[in-house]
Amino acid sequence: GINALYAGNVMMDCLKVTDGDLGIGENRHVVGILPGSKEEAYENLSIILDAVERIGSNSLPSRKVEFLLALATSLSLKRLSEAVSSGGEWILENGASEEKKKGIVAYLISSSGIRVKIVQGRFADMLNSSEVIIGLSGMGNEQAVGLGKPVVSFPSKGPQITRKFLRIQRLILGEAMSIVEFKAEAVAEEVSAILSHP
Repeated sequence: GINALYAGNVMMDCLKVTDGDLGIGENRHVVGILPGSKEEAYENLSIILDAVERIGSNSLPSRKVEFLLALATSLSLKRLSEAVSSGGEWILENGASEEKKKGIVAYLISSSGIRVKIVQGRFADMLNSSEVIIGLSGMGNEQAVGLGKPVVSFPSKGPQITRKFLRIQRLILGEAMSIVEFKAEAVAEEVSAILSHP
């Protein structure tokens, strides 16, 4: 009975999807990664990259998997490089100048050859290009679901993405969000299941 007008959702309206090329090969599955924008994102990456290694090495028979990681402006490439290179299994390589113009600022490359494109300034395009998101984000997870992308998440060790936070977020997002254990194999299994049975 309240005289109200729905004028849209600013969280979704601020997403600007372009036709820009993120260099995704033909006939590929695309997994987006939102490690978060707070300090805990650096620590979250170890579990995420372990999951990426499992997903990439068990590529589905029909298609290879590409990975796009959205780097929040609050995070540093230098810190990210330090966080992932400590185990010796991943290195960070800067993108070429032409790639940087497209928003691909760097790559994470595993010792087995799996590549994760690090994308900055193209958040909506990254979400839109992905089939499924590994998401340890607040609003980012919700924006992904708003674009029709399922999100796989897990409680992290930091103060932001806790079990309680995820339970509340799932009340909003419903079955578009899967919550799994803090284990790389659980994340990889759920992402692979979604890619196999969209």
